[in-house]
Amino acid sequence: MPRQHRPHVCSALQNLRAAVNVTTLVLGLCIGVHLLIWAFVHFTDVRWTEAEGAAAKQQYAVVEGEAPSQTTIATPRPAPTEAGVDPNLVPSSADRSMSLVVTLVDAIGVIASILLVGLTRQSVAIAAGASVPGVHKLVSASSWTLVIALTAVPLAGLINGFPLPGVFSGYAAMTGAHAAVTGGSLGTAAYFAMALGLPLACAGALALVFMRFLHGVEEGVIATSVSDLDDKLAREISGIKVGSNAAPRAVGALNAAIGGGGGARMDPMEDALGPERGRRMKEASAGEPLGRPI
Repeated sequence: MPRQHRPHVCSALQNLRAAVNVTTLVLGLCIGVHLLIWAFVHFTDVRWTEAEGAAAKQQYAVVEGEAPSQTTIATPRPAPTEAGVDPNLVPSSADRSMSLVVTLVDAIGVIASILLVGLTRQSVAIAAGASVPGVHKLVSASSWTLVIALTAVPLAGLINGFPLPGVFSGYAAMTGAHAAVTGGSLGTAAYFAMALGLPLACAGALALVFMRFLHGVEEGVIATSVSDLDDKLAREISGIKVGSNAAPRAVGALNAAIGGGGGARMDPMEDALGPERGRRMKEASAGEPLGRPI
């Protein structure tokens, strides 16, 4: 069946491309901020500050007629909140600020992950229904968004026994994992795999989704100006090898670029021959008078 390009389909794909670009950018920023705060939590002590009056104050009093005695007045010390943390330290204002930032970033990241799945699924439905070229790349991008959702959304809190904690699992989970690895109840390899490896894997899948979706939409959008047509033809010509049968590919690229119906024909001489195609050598053409028999 000949392929028919529809301008409204191309406009819909272009709108979805803009939405996917914004969503991937927001999701990438959320992953970056999450990793930055994790680095502050793990590699610095910015979360803690020394409690006021933590140092014990000693006062000495001399009593007449008795042996001098030493009286010690100590202020109460807060109990340690993490293994290996000095009990004289209390959470700082930076700890509260980072908690608020992570809560906000994780909420936005979860919403962006789910939204990205919906946008790519919608683009696949439109492209497949209109037989748009490049739909296979849109399907690939949509499949990778499922991987992003499984690694980013904290499904462990919803599904008992789910193996992945999720990138956006919250500030409490981040500090709890740090306390566990500091206290020795959690292995170092498992800790870095969850805290560092999982966000990096999610970011890699996000980059793959961005590239596959972008190339898929470019193949399915028809040219609306001369410059767009020149770009499409230049990309097609650059991929043609010397000595190859390039005519069908060039004609197909031209039809796809200008939105013409049908792909490239197997025989490029079909349009040139027209009604003469299939006529025998001695057979009269249509409209030509018969010659005198010899």
